[in-house]
Amino acid sequence: MILAIVTALVPVAVLTYRGIEGLGFHFGIVAIIISFEAASYLILRIVLWNTHGKETLTFTEEGIIYQADYKYFKGREIVVAKSKNMQFSSHNKEKDTCLFSTENKEADIQNVLPISRHHLQKIQQEFNQYYSN
Repeated sequence: MILAIVTALVPVAVLTYRGIEGLGFHFGIVAIIISFEAASYLILRIVLWNTHGKETLTFTEEGIIYQADYKYFKGREIVVAKSKNMQFSSHNKEKDTCLFSTENKEADIQNVLPISRHHLQKIQQEFNQYYSN
């Protein structure tokens, strides 16, 4: 988090220094501002994901909606529409945790956060309830 704050403040320090020294504004400062603010944003996303991140799955009659939640903002929605060729698969991660994925020909969802086998079974039951033909 300290690194995110420092990278956000570097452009302010550069602008302040150039103002105090009377050097004026230079076009290169725009590149500095953009690059450091982008780096700060990415670092903030990583910190929020590692401290508050969660994945939300919503099962509907039309398909599955996946969204990453960073507490203060959300990632883009991924929708896997219901179809006959929809598949659910699980992958062992570590001793008692798993990852899962669901897909059809148009889109796929792969979770990032490992979950317990118990929770995986619940998700698979929910998947089978909504999408088994």
